[in-house]
Amino acid sequence: MNSNLLKHTAYVFFSNCEFYCWNSLSAIGYASIKKVHQPSQYLFAAIPLLFAVQQFAEGILWIVLPNESIIKLKKIAASVFIIIAQIVWPVWVSLSIQ
Repeated sequence: MNSNLLKHTAYVFFSNCEFYCWNSLSAIGYASIKKVHQPSQYLFAAIPLLFAVQQFAEGILWIVLPNESIIKLKKIAASVFIIIAQIVWPVWVSLSIQ
């Protein structure tokens, strides 16, 4: 199998996985928010929505990764992914379980 075809297949497969996860997690997050009874539960219930945003950014990254002409979008998607992973997650989870 041609290595370029294999790379392209991997990019398509992983981007589809990320968008499937984004879609599923968005629905789960929406359902979680609807079940909240106390304001203190909102941050915890919104965890799937935060993860959905991260998955969407990763899906965009998988699409633009092989394309060198879309550098700005690649930087934005990577920045969103890293900021959520390294900054937002630790703060969000610690606040949501207090």
